[in-house]
Amino acid sequence: MPKPQGDAARVVQLINCSPQTLLGATNASAAGGATPVPAFPRENTWVMQPFGSPNNANVLTIDIPKEWANTGPNKSSTV
Repeated sequence: MPKPQGDAARVVQLINCSPQTLLGATNASAAGGATPVPAFPRENTWVMQPFGSPNNANVLTIDIPKEWANTGPNKSSTV
């Protein structure tokens, strides 16, 4: 299980369990009028290879910046 790196608040992993190549993505987010901060995968690519590819090429690990905290719509909940 990955741990957040740097000053990241959380970390998520996307895992492609299909036989198809998939493209992952994130956005940029910020609270209030702050400058949006993007998130990028540790693997330096957005392409997830099919399940069974060598070197875990079917996984993306994304550190979620602390600036993304409390950026959801009003009355939304986070888990």
